[in-house]
Amino acid sequence: MGSSEGHPRGTAIVTAARALVGTMFRPQGRGPDVLDCVGLAARAAADAGVSAQVRHDLPLRGLRVSEADDLLRGAGCSPVAMGQLCAGDLLMRSVAVRQIHVALWTGAGVIEAHAGLRRVVERPLAASETWCAAWRLPM
Repeated sequence: MGSSEGHPRGTAIVTAARALVGTMFRPQGRGPDVLDCVGLAARAAADAGVSAQVRHDLPLRGLRVSEADDLLRGAGCSPVAMGQLCAGDLLMRSVAVRQIHVALWTGAGVIEAHAGLRRVVERPLAASETWCAAWRLPM
């Protein structure tokens, strides 16, 4: 998908996200002990010293990818071509009609708040996965 180098704080974001592996999942989870996918990205970024303005009430259901794109741009994120990914970038996909999911690219796979497993996990990408958009957090 892309390289693992080139993002000024990418390694720190991935390290911070790895420290959260095992944290419990809950929709709208933005607290220290429970996270959803947006909460994971915001917490890893904050722990790495990246200041992104993430709305705590951001709904993942009822949100189109284009609407999420507007919110991410408003938070200071910039779009990234899928072939130009660096560790610490955000990936997004639609998991149902008007429902999105985000994950952090590690350079070799993703770290995500997995609803089915009910916790934050790190895993390789499956060959069949399709991610529709990517963003780089502000530095």
